[in-house]
Amino acid sequence: GNAIEKVNNAFAITNKLLALNTQPQNAEYYFNIGLKKYNSNKHEEAIQDYNKAIVINPNYDIAYVNRGLAKYRLEKYEAAILDYDKALELDNNYIVVYNNRGIAKDKLRKYEEAISDFDKAIELDPSYKNAYTNRGISYNNLGNCQKAIFDFNKAIQLNPFKEIAYYNRGKTKELLSDYYGAIEDYSQAIKINNQYHSAYHNRAIAKGEIGNNAEAIEDYTKAIEIDPTDSHTYFCRGSTKKILNDLNGAIDDYTKAIELKPDYDDAYTNRGN
Repeated sequence: GNAIEKVNNAFAITNKLLALNTQPQNAEYYFNIGLKKYNSNKHEEAIQDYNKAIVINPNYDIAYVNRGLAKYRLEKYEAAILDYDKALELDNNYIVVYNNRGIAKDKLRKYEEAISDFDKAIELDPSYKNAYTNRGISYNNLGNCQKAIFDFNKAIQLNPFKEIAYYNRGKTKELLSDYYGAIEDYSQAIKINNQYHSAYHNRAIAKGEIGNNAEAIEDYTKAIEIDPTDSHTYFCRGSTKKILNDLNGAIDDYTKAIELKPDYDDAYTNRGN
């Protein structure tokens, strides 16, 4: 709530200034412009505005947070972490920032450090469901499937309508070769969000593992409808068609995968065989 209140205050101040038709040299003004640009996916431009806000007010914690978010969106994870560090220096109980920093550390494969950040977020707010989901993902990346499942269970208990927790629990069950359990979780994720590309794709893989190839193809097809630019889904559907002796269909899918990703070596190899 704290961050939202700060944002709302920033909006109120900016609107007042705009009404006065001044050219303000005020941090909230630049912060708010940055926020609008961020929300329009203009992340580089948003960073410039947050920079201006921080020059005017070097202790503007939420400006560091949002600049960190913009850097994260640009995949500048190290730079995002530095901004989150600064925000936490200014306010060491900033729960969402521990969560955000953990996500950036996970992207850099610093899984133990990421888990420490999620631990801190959960310590500050034991009902913070996103931190459980994200910590579960980091445990999963470390290969600690039992702890991952515990965290996904907790996230689902806190919010039974959070498709990402079902999806990630499904991925963990798949790692444990519990394909039926994985299919159940992917199905639950799809029930909540029927446009969940990755859930269809992964459910198809799990169905293939139990020999249900015809249904796997249906799921790959649905995933392709949702995102026709994913070369990997075409490749997987091609491989499943090959198992079912639909060789022309398989060649078509491998060709499409290569069109989308010209350096897709496995697709060339499989098409050639």
